[in-house]
Amino acid sequence: MSGNEPAYPWGEHGTALGGLTKRELIAAMAMQGMDLGPHSYSPADLERKQPEKDAEKVAMAAVRIADALIAELAKDGAA
Repeated sequence: MSGNEPAYPWGEHGTALGGLTKRELIAAMAMQGMDLGPHSYSPADLERKQPEKDAEKVAMAAVRIADALIAELAKDGAA
């Protein structure tokens, strides 16, 4: 499994589509999960005083989560 493959590769009549990669989709889903509320996961060092830096930390964590999932699925041969 490659994270750079299209998340939804086929459109109508079997035509290839662009759009999000698997890595981008998984990272976006991870970011949604991190932002569910006060008891949700978030990178431990968020200060909530500098939103632009907090957003960067969350984005980096989401990409790490996506990469970890892709690597684990590749080990199992799942994809």
